[in-house]
Amino acid sequence: MMTVLISCETGGTRVPSWLIDSITPPQESEPKPFVDQPARYAATRIAGFLGCAIHLNPYASELIDVTRSVRHRNVFPSTARKFNETQRQGLIAEVHQPYRQELKRGLHQAINLSGYVIHVSMRSFALRKDGKLRRTDVGLLYDPSRTDEVDFSLDWIDEMYEEVPMVRVRRNYPRRGTTESIVTAMRSEFSAEQYIGIEVLLNRAWVGRPLLRRDEAIDGMCRSLALMAEVDLAPQSFVPETRDVA
Repeated sequence: MMTVLISCETGGTRVPSWLIDSITPPQESEPKPFVDQPARYAATRIAGFLGCAIHLNPYASELIDVTRSVRHRNVFPSTARKFNETQRQGLIAEVHQPYRQELKRGLHQAINLSGYVIHVSMRSFALRKDGKLRRTDVGLLYDPSRTDEVDFSLDWIDEMYEEVPMVRVRRNYPRRGTTESIVTAMRSEFSAEQYIGIEVLLNRAWVGRPLLRRDEAIDGMCRSLALMAEVDLAPQSFVPETRDVA
């Protein structure tokens, strides 16, 4: 049996109390900051059925992107570039570093438990980008140089086809699995013999709509993952062990 850990880095809404006065509400003509509630919902639902730990970033991703290193030029989104240096360093110290440290601790615990961990990081993506239609429902992102990740992803796709044939799955789409992310950061911390890191990207065209078909698709993905990880599904009333880093 393998240990599974689910995470979602993009579904938070919290703002540090010391920063609230610096946040300017968007004008009516401006788009509201996106909160990835669809990915957070899917991650929580899957973790509940698997009975595994889940790590959720509670802070708004418009403040700082915990999936990118502090050296990345876009670690602070455009909405946060008005913050001064003291505020930026505060976000690194209170949001970015604690989330990554807590996630690493969770992965270490999982490895100590079974010697191996499958880390599934979940987020959603827009149906269109730059006017172009993204023609898939689910993207599985992995590192092609890590044989176990390749094999796991291919087998998971096969299992998903059996469980939810109506869901279209593509590999390393809508971006490459080696693009900087929370998973690439964790790959640098853990060896390929200990860690399989997979990013699951869900198309908001379906995961953002609260319909029965959405839950059927998520549950089918969950069953296929349970088969891959050789774990029993927990009762639907199970509350997952949630790490919401404060």
